[in-house]
Amino acid sequence: MSRIKIEVVKDWAYTNDFYGPQFSGIERLLNNQECGLILAKKSGADTKSFSFDHVGPVRGTKLIYLEYSGDDSNIVQTVASNAANLVVSFYKTNFPSLEASYVDVFIDK
Repeated sequence: MSRIKIEVVKDWAYTNDFYGPQFSGIERLLNNQECGLILAKKSGADTKSFSFDHVGPVRGTKLIYLEYSGDDSNIVQTVASNAANLVVSFYKTNFPSLEASYVDVFIDK
């Protein structure tokens, strides 16, 4: 699992009106076949060795998590980290007013 933080100056940004569309956009990005190929290549993995499962809020925080699964926890951790960096790059390029930053990656056991 990987966590990213997306901040906006305006207080309204942390409502469901903000996060709902953000989750949908991130899911579309990470479910895209081309994105899977990019993550596989960058992670030194085969696209069949991991799968994107879910994006959602980290309860009680302003963090978003990306959940991946696969048989090899090292590959999953690498892919999740690369996916978080990809999402952060996407936000910094396309939405500079949103402050996206990579927080961490961990294996949820």
